[in-house]
Amino acid sequence: MLAKPNRMQIWTPHVYQQNAINFVLDGFNREGAAALFLNPGMGKTSITLEVFKKLKEQGKAKKLLIIAPLRVAQLTWPGEIKKWLNFLDLSYVVLHGSDKEAKLKKDVDIYIINFEGIPWLASQSWSGADMLVIDELTRLKSWTSVRVKALKPFLPTFKYRLGLTGTPVPNGLQDLFSQIYMLDQGKRFGRGITKFKDKYFMPANRFNLYAKPVPYPHAFEEIFEKLKNFAFRIEGKDWIDVPEEVANVVELELPKKLGAQYEILRKEFIIELASLDVITAQSAGVLSTKLRQYLSGSIYIDGEVVHIHDYKMEALAEFISDNEGTPILIGYQYRHEVIKFKQKFKQAEFIESKTSEKDLKSIVDRWNAGKIPLLFGHPQSIGHGLNLQEACNNIVFYSLDFNLENHLQFIKRIARQGQKQSHVFIHYLTFKDTIDDHLIRMLLEKKSLQDMLLDYITIKK
Repeated sequence: MLAKPNRMQIWTPHVYQQNAINFVLDGFNREGAAALFLNPGMGKTSITLEVFKKLKEQGKAKKLLIIAPLRVAQLTWPGEIKKWLNFLDLSYVVLHGSDKEAKLKKDVDIYIINFEGIPWLASQSWSGADMLVIDELTRLKSWTSVRVKALKPFLPTFKYRLGLTGTPVPNGLQDLFSQIYMLDQGKRFGRGITKFKDKYFMPANRFNLYAKPVPYPHAFEEIFEKLKNFAFRIEGKDWIDVPEEVANVVELELPKKLGAQYEILRKEFIIELASLDVITAQSAGVLSTKLRQYLSGSIYIDGEVVHIHDYKMEALAEFISDNEGTPILIGYQYRHEVIKFKQKFKQAEFIESKTSEKDLKSIVDRWNAGKIPLLFGHPQSIGHGLNLQEACNNIVFYSLDFNLENHLQFIKRIARQGQKQSHVFIHYLTFKDTIDDHLIRMLLEKKSLQDMLLDYITIKK
């Protein structure tokens, strides 16, 4: 497909974007790999397209393969190619759907595929691109995942490899190994994760060798130093106008009877958790599901939804009423919450995993035009690639989980370049002295570690 721009605009990079382009090209000349650790809204997509176009003009690259989350692959990359006159001559296909084999055979400049398509692409023994871009690099943070195992043998076929993310360490420094390997093939941290862990981490519990490792004191500086000339990072607020994020914790209180029932569930949770040899974010998340569902108002018992209370739903309705006329983006976790939302808020729209590409585009356009008062979305479905900042500066988290990356990315749909307001307000509906409090604390602690890494490698203005 040859791009047809909706508006005839020329993309002119900001100073920091030109610096990023030069940084990537220098990295490619030096070792064929680089990373952009830039927050959403700072132009990673256009920067990447400009890098590819320069390489193409110089005869150094002919074809580009982009791996991205599905919605980003379907909307963001095609939208950016169509938007700017600079990229008008770049042809592309999105490798998704029943005709993807036919699309793969097309002679185009750019091939775009979602992460779930990696095993299929690997099975085609295809090596038609000389540049690889991994958009949302953290999707490859698991060294043992099917997608990493499928992609790893094909890494040497790419002359250039570029990783894009704004959240490189969502769960800790151990997440970096697989991500960086997919770009530099082991140059910085070695070719095996065991040696990486032995060098930089110690077991959290010396009596349990399988416990989650924690970094040695020397690990932070050594790891950060290795990334300093490899990953480009700048603080958006130093270069462009980005809104300030303001957190507002709305504390609710369970009535005495419900509080007593919650305490019974909490004790069951602690007993189950204590029985595990290894406590991970995943296991804690699974076992804490019943607690989190209870606080949201309903729980699943033997496949059936059992209604418990409406206190948080009433708090949300009150918040919406108090802010009538102000568009609000609302994040949730559970399907049973969606059912109740749809019953209570008839004026709302929903972005779900089943939302079609056509419907999604319509929702985004109407939302940014200020025609939708309430927009509900799960962070997993809405967290990457959507620009929702034009008409809204209020976010409400109705319920939370342990996924820092999805949490931060969800916020960045609104708190990004192009936001018309000076502040973005992030409201958390939480029950006091419950797992809600713990979740917010966990998310903030993980963010602190990530902030430490990003600050270390940030290029100051």
